[in-house]
Amino acid sequence: MLAKLTEEIDSDRKQLEAIEKRLTSNEKLKHALQARLGTTAAAKSSSYGSTWENIRKAVKQIEKPRFTYDDIEAALKQMIPGFQLDKNRLRTAIWTLQDKEDTIKQVEKGDNRNPAVYALIGGSDCPPRPIRTTMVSNHKINGPQ
Repeated sequence: MLAKLTEEIDSDRKQLEAIEKRLTSNEKLKHALQARLGTTAAAKSSSYGSTWENIRKAVKQIEKPRFTYDDIEAALKQMIPGFQLDKNRLRTAIWTLQDKEDTIKQVEKGDNRNPAVYALIGGSDCPPRPIRTTMVSNHKINGPQ
């Protein structure tokens, strides 16, 4: 009986080793696939600017000429499964993108009934922003004589 039990323990250890090897190789394969699909841990990291880059990429993936916050959120979730971001932070990021950068523009304001609608700048629904210039005069300023 002791010999039979020892034999069963040895068999279980061999199975455990095989399972651990398979688990290790599957994890390596999973990481390789994630890297290939662009969903690596680096894309999910909380390093400075990574969230902004992910939002910019998600906005550029949207195929509709006009889109809402929900469309951007859906694109982010499709691009990075398990992506977690507070809704208020995402809204702030979208507002900042449309306010300070030449990425998106708000084409319709939102209210309690309808969401705000955005469009990509340079797209068919939103022409590029004009270049801001300052005028410099050639007049000399004469001081007291």
